[in-house]
Amino acid sequence: TSSGFGVLASMVALITRRWGMTWICALGGWFACVDGVLAIWSRQSSEGSPGIGLVLAEISMVVIATCWFRTAWSKPDPKIAGS
Repeated sequence: TSSGFGVLASMVALITRRWGMTWICALGGWFACVDGVLAIWSRQSSEGSPGIGLVLAEISMVVIATCWFRTAWSKPDPKIAGS
């Protein structure tokens, strides 16, 4: 999910500049964050400790998802901006 939303969907959103893609990246990014937390938790439950790559991927997805949410919320309301 982090590759799909963090890399591919973000790339498509930046290339196409579609407003809907910002919301897809934001929501998908947070889904990837929850998925990453579950991955870390399952590693700790079974093997002892997660690898550094898994932790770094989780931190980077939180940063990416936060950036996408800030971008998605920044669009002005067309009713207010037009009047």
